[in-house]
Amino acid sequence: MKLAIVIALLASTASAALGAPQAGTGLSPPIMRDLRCLILSVALAADDDPDKSKGGQFGTDYFGGKLAVEAPNLDLAGTVRAVVAKEGDAGLNAARTRCADELQLVVDKLNKTGASLNASPIGK
Repeated sequence: MKLAIVIALLASTASAALGAPQAGTGLSPPIMRDLRCLILSVALAADDDPDKSKGGQFGTDYFGGKLAVEAPNLDLAGTVRAVVAKEGDAGLNAARTRCADELQLVVDKLNKTGASLNASPIGK
C-alpha cells in the first residue's frame, strides 16, 4: 500500500481523537516505536486479505490507544507525514517484526485471560 494512503487514513480517522497539535519532532523512543507500529497497522488494515485487514484493525486500535495515552496532544497527521518522509518504506518496514511481536504478546495475554475466566467464571 502506498504510504500516502496511510497518511490520509490516519489524518481522517485518528487525528481528532488524539487532540491538539504538538511539534512532530523530539518524540520519545517509546512514542516513535508506537507511531511506526500504528502506521504499519493502518496500512495492513487496508489490505484486501480479510485476515491481514483484521490484524491491521486490531493493531490500529491497540497502537492508536497507546498513543492517545502516551501523547494526547500529538499532531498525529503532521507527525505521520514527518516520519514517513524521513523513514520511508524501508525504515518503517524495519519495525514490522517488533510490532507484530508486541501484538502477539497482547493477543496471547488476552487469550490466557479468557481461558482462565472460562475455566472459573466470575460469580460462579
